[in-house]
Amino acid sequence: MITIARYFSNSAINYTSRPEQRRLRKFLIDNHEPYCIICKSKAPIYLLECAHLKPRSVSNNKERNDNGIVSWMCRNCHKFYDIGDVSVIDPGIVVVSPEFNSMVYPNILKIDNTFNIRDYEKNKEYYDYHFHKVFKK
Repeated sequence: MITIARYFSNSAINYTSRPEQRRLRKFLIDNHEPYCIICKSKAPIYLLECAHLKPRSVSNNKERNDNGIVSWMCRNCHKFYDIGDVSVIDPGIVVVSPEFNSMVYPNILKIDNTFNIRDYEKNKEYYDYHFHKVFKK
């Protein structure tokens, strides 16, 4: 748990920010191979991000604490995923938004569609939410 102190005038206000994040990242470290689920880049854990498959801001408390709501993504793919340039559809296929201009950025988004189907099925509700609510169609 991370506690952050903010100071206003002479008083300190303590609050906790994203208390589940450390536990979710540890879950990934202990249970998932260290590679990006979008581009399949294998990387040291310190270069991978614990990415929410459904935005945390719209997740309820139960979802926020579900180990299945996170997976590894490299920094670039995480950003593409969060803004809706890429998503994952049934049966675990990575799709690129038609709004993403691959002619301008031909070497940035390299997709590998050899997705782990078990991971997709296990977390399908989060991927579906992302595809229907975040992905730029």
